[in-house]
Amino acid sequence: MATFFPHAYFNIWSPQGKEAIFRGNVQGDQFEGVAQETGEYKVQVYMMRAQARRNETASYKLEIIVGHELP
Repeated sequence: MATFFPHAYFNIWSPQGKEAIFRGNVQGDQFEGVAQETGEYKVQVYMMRAQARRNETASYKLEIIVGHELP
């Protein structure tokens, strides 16, 4: 994810939705991986609570590529 706002992140949730398989605030702004199970994955874009409470906004670009195998 590309953004100029330092407190914008994204998470990726598994189809079962019980846990995030990627947490942007801990793991960074890029994710590469192979889906471990079939189903609908959810990508959640968010900002930290303090910034959200101040009604701050962030523009971002998120690129998702499906069907590409990793080496």
